[in-house]
Amino acid sequence: MSDYGALLRALGPFFEREQIRFALGGGFALQALGRSRLTFDLDLIVDGAAQDRIVRHVEEIGFETLNRLSSFSNHLRGRERLDFLYVYNETADRVFSEAVVRETSLGDRVPVARPEHLAMMKFLALKNEPARDRQDQPDLVFLLRLPGIDRDMIREYCEKHGMLKLFDELTR
Repeated sequence: MSDYGALLRALGPFFEREQIRFALGGGFALQALGRSRLTFDLDLIVDGAAQDRIVRHVEEIGFETLNRLSSFSNHLRGRERLDFLYVYNETADRVFSEAVVRETSLGDRVPVARPEHLAMMKFLALKNEPARDRQDQPDLVFLLRLPGIDRDMIREYCEKHGMLKLFDELTR
């Protein structure tokens, strides 16, 4: 098992020096919100304007870039998998300003994306890759049932992106 806490602590000084905003996403973010879930990668939401610098840095520290698009990149070093989800402009401002610093299973207090933002990202991932349903649908059910979650915000997002039927199925 990889030490993703050590990896996150190693990336911290780079993010700080380069003034790159980030928030925890994926399985570790869900764990920070109370969902017991196995994960085999570290998902970080980062400012898309810094993509070139981020990819260059992780390659310099030994990661191989597996995929790179404007919305995400995947990297591998041995058994360590690192995924970046890139957000831009107003979306970036909103995601990072609304992230909450939480204690995580990584052993650190780090910014964690708001549950609504995590849900919207999972809905989009399902739309783009329907085979993810076995992994992402239980996560979405968990997120949609969290106390205080703004379901209207998520519903509006799903309606805008043609996923209202799935939203309605998961909120029944």
